[in-house]
Amino acid sequence: MSKMNKGDSALIMNSYMEYLRQSSLFKGFEDEEIYAFLMEVEHKFIELKANEKYKLKKNRCLIVLSGLVISCVTNKKGRLDTIQGFSSVIDSFISDTEIMDIMMRLPFTAKCDTLLLELNSEDLSSDNFEDIMLLCRFQQNVVRTLSETLARRDIRGWCSIAPTAREKLMRFLLYQYIVQGSEHLSIKVTRDEAASFMSIDTRTLFREMRNLKDDGIIDYKGKNITILKIEEVMKYSETYSREGGNQNE
Repeated sequence: MSKMNKGDSALIMNSYMEYLRQSSLFKGFEDEEIYAFLMEVEHKFIELKANEKYKLKKNRCLIVLSGLVISCVTNKKGRLDTIQGFSSVIDSFISDTEIMDIMMRLPFTAKCDTLLLELNSEDLSSDNFEDIMLLCRFQQNVVRTLSETLARRDIRGWCSIAPTAREKLMRFLLYQYIVQGSEHLSIKVTRDEAASFMSIDTRTLFREMRNLKDDGIIDYKGKNITILKIEEVMKYSETYSREGGNQNE
């Protein structure tokens, strides 16, 4: 690992420590361990305003600490298609060495005010035992995060191919029920992000949620949703086991 020489790096880290604590990439790290890790890795924090662009540099990787960045291409009809979105909760690790290497050469666009942490991937090695232990824990978190990302991509495809907005939402609720193991759901993404996950617009999501509430199937307040008629949602369990994990976006 290469030493950081910036005298103000500790002050900068302290100002962003709350975001670092919440990152899945630093799960299980104490504050002093996050500090020790970053002091040994070339890094910088990047603040993007809504609609600002950022291009991932060679031998760099990104952690989305807050907000949302997307990568888009222009389709044959001249419209921008989102080919991948990364938020602090969904798909929070980006590397130019992943399977999606070609896509990573495209610039990212911030959908809202966004905070990124850029690391030099060439620094993620060491001969020091304590550094090696921190690196191993970090890399374990990377593997877990990427594995969860791929699983969510499969579920996203399964939700988005449903023929109606109502069924998309029901599939999303079923997925959350299976993951959280309870009828009382805590949705950790914004409504815009959830709508994007299901390939519907936010207004359609609001409408379908109201319809399900009027039908007595769910109740909700803020980001908390309670499934009142689990049997209605479980109707999609057979479809989930047959299709889940086999569909691409």
